Amino acid sequence: MSEEVQAPLAAWFADLGLSASKIREVMAFLCSDEMGLTEIDELLDLEKADVARLQALMPKAKQKKLREAIDELRKARRTATGIGANVAAAFSSLSLRVSAGPVLSSGGGGSATRVT
Repeated sequence: MSEEVQAPLAAWFADLGLSASKIREVMAFLCSDEMGLTEIDELLDLEKADVARLQALMPKAKQKKLREAIDELRKARRTATGIGANVAAAFSSLSLRVSAGPVLSSGGGGSATRVT
């Protein structure tokens, strides 16, 4: 699978604070012929056993962040589906929230003010 196709998925894991070598390991698992992931939202289609395998690949300090980020993906999917919005837009903004931390306000224009 091309790195161009994997880039958004790899960036999502980078936002969780994984090292480059860990990202390569995670991507090798997720994008393998067995798993076949190409998009971030496909993480929600993984079975519990597959999520457990994914967590086992990650450093212990990042495993909770993974669970929380997947929960945020689920919330974004429910919200986007409930209002008929574009799911891709919800997922792309989620990456920003995961990496930027708490946000005071989004201002509606796509910019956000970080709480310090």
